Amino acid sequence: YPEGFPRYVNASGVWAGARRDQVSNYTAFISMPLMQFSGEVVVVNNRTEKRLDLSWLEEAPVLGFDIETAHSWNLSRHSQPPAILQLATCERAAVFQLLQMSPSIRHRIQTILENENVIKVGVG
Repeated sequence: YPEGFPRYVNASGVWAGARRDQVSNYTAFISMPLMQFSGEVVVVNNRTEKRLDLSWLEEAPVLGFDIETAHSWNLSRHSQPPAILQLATCERAAVFQLLQMSPSIRHRIQTILENENVIKVGVG
């Protein structure tokens, strides 16, 4: 995150990680345009993977990339495996439910992610 910007702001604009007075670039932050994805969203899991054409992901020059892990309420477990992978172009997005997918579709995803000719863009 840029210096002076809050780490967490929910959809209603409520600060979750920083107070307004802690954000030196508050005016610049709130003036940033809101963006909305209006493309098709496809959920991929073991029930939908067989009938999906993922060639649009394999052919994309740039992909938006994000992962989510399953939350653990057990404080002794520090990390969880990724549960959701999101890959998107400007027109379409795929939400992969990784824990509910076959090895063959995981292999296709791995091939996409390992392709050095595809630029992966994300925020961490």
